[in-house]
Amino acid sequence: MDHDDTQLSEPTPRHDGDDAPVAHRITPAGELDLATIGPVRTDVEAAIAQGATAIVFDLTDVTFLDSSALAVFAYAARLVERVQVVNPNPFARRVIEQTGLNDVLHLGP
Repeated sequence: MDHDDTQLSEPTPRHDGDDAPVAHRITPAGELDLATIGPVRTDVEAAIAQGATAIVFDLTDVTFLDSSALAVFAYAARLVERVQVVNPNPFARRVIEQTGLNDVLHLGP
């Protein structure tokens, strides 16, 4: 497996209003596994350091994920008010649902 295709977007905190959570979107690409998940976790930690209270993982360009990715998503969910996973492919959706993390991760369309 080639693990060089994981890309992260620049942090994009969003303020929806005075009391709204500060959302941070993370958009990895390629395969998310033990060999490639480090930068995603680093991005989670950076988002929290910048004051994010919500994190959105946009999986549009993710082709594969394993338990390493689920562990980082769950790690984020313990540290912020809300974590949402959007645009998962059918495989990623099934993995998240079968592990029971869909309630914690607020699995979106």
